[in-house]
Amino acid sequence: MNVNMDMMGPILAQVILSLIVLLYMASRRLPALAARRPSPEQLQQRKTYDEELPASARFPSENYKNLFELPVLFFVLSFCALITGLGGTMMVTLAWIFVATRVVHSLIHCTYNNVMHRFLVFLLGVLVVIVMLLLLIMRFWMA
Repeated sequence: MNVNMDMMGPILAQVILSLIVLLYMASRRLPALAARRPSPEQLQQRKTYDEELPASARFPSENYKNLFELPVLFFVLSFCALITGLGGTMMVTLAWIFVATRVVHSLIHCTYNNVMHRFLVFLLGVLVVIVMLLLLIMRFWMA
């Protein structure tokens, strides 16, 4: 297979992870909301109301939001590599490592939620994104 097209694997895996967390969040959050029967006014005060939900409903929701922060940079870099053909095997490997960090981050966040563990995995993901950026810049200037 074309190495450039191999970038689609981690891109799709990251999308699938987001959808899995969305479904998990719904399975935890909707029953918690139904049990509390919030008024429309309470739901409008989402930040305050979210803090009152049990951790089992709150953590997946917070994690879902996280999946639209740092991964946005991953998607941009991945699509740049895919479109320009500047990716290569190293970029594909880095992309899979990034996705692995997000899977581990989500597992930690949605379960026992140790902030230090989560931070260390997040930091590794940030470093991977930085290396992906540097690799693309280097390949761009050499092209």
